[in-house]
Amino acid sequence: MILNYHGVVKTLRPELSKNHMSVEQFEAHLKYYSENYEVIPLESLISLVNEGVKPSRPTVAITFDDGYENNFSNAFPLLKQYNFPATIFVTAQAISKPGEALWYDALDICRNEIDWKSIIRPDSGINFSDDSANSTAANFEQFKKRIKSLTADKKQALFMQLFPGTLLADALSKAPSEYWKLLNPEQIKELSTSGIIEIGSHGLSHTNLDLLSEEALKIELRESKILLEQACASPVISIAFPDGAYTNLVKTACMEQSYKTMLAVNYRCADDDEDSNIFERFSIPNTSITAGVMTAVRLAFLKKGN
Repeated sequence: MILNYHGVVKTLRPELSKNHMSVEQFEAHLKYYSENYEVIPLESLISLVNEGVKPSRPTVAITFDDGYENNFSNAFPLLKQYNFPATIFVTAQAISKPGEALWYDALDICRNEIDWKSIIRPDSGINFSDDSANSTAANFEQFKKRIKSLTADKKQALFMQLFPGTLLADALSKAPSEYWKLLNPEQIKELSTSGIIEIGSHGLSHTNLDLLSEEALKIELRESKILLEQACASPVISIAFPDGAYTNLVKTACMEQSYKTMLAVNYRCADDDEDSNIFERFSIPNTSITAGVMTAVRLAFLKKGN
């Protein structure tokens, strides 16, 4: 089974983001895996599956999405300590727009700075009713989901409207950087040459790939690959779909851009089960109760493991 993590932080603050877990919890996970599972590189696991080989011991691969700097500063030392390989799927915005947060992290961290009335203006680029234009939890999640349908340019225009001037930069500067800062090229290079970390693509701007035009899709796939390969000085052959969103058209475009392996969350296409290039992952819940998380992993392994 392929496991999916995001961020590992020293100080856990769930009100800032639900994408991260504490260093202590992550280490507890690794300890549990060392006692109960074989942890192998992603490509090795995929080879076993495609060759029909049944390992004698339950076997997992560890992956991370987004490409947070905390993967380097907090997760990487622990992975080295346990000698566990992992694949980090980096949003190439980390290279093309250094110092900028992913759009959904910016929204989560800076939500209290948003002028909610501004999103119902005709020029906001997204249609909201008065009822949905407020900061209640349910409507905020709806707001983020609807933003996924915007192109990168429209997202940028909307953010300029929501956070005029230096409002966004000022708000982010007050938040712990481990919650939003992305890897830099030097860190990506060190990870990729460590012998235990593979770098994969998570797109260019963390846009849902199934919503893009054919040309925009090609740009996301091609440019992210080029930027990451330049940072790694080695081929990038795998991609994890942002938000788990894809179609058969997306899969075909990935193959045309020389991605060998594609990772989803749950399968969405009828032919995925027979496709030897795409694989499901189990998203690790970010809960403070390690025993509950490991029980979920075990149950998922019994259900989904090969």
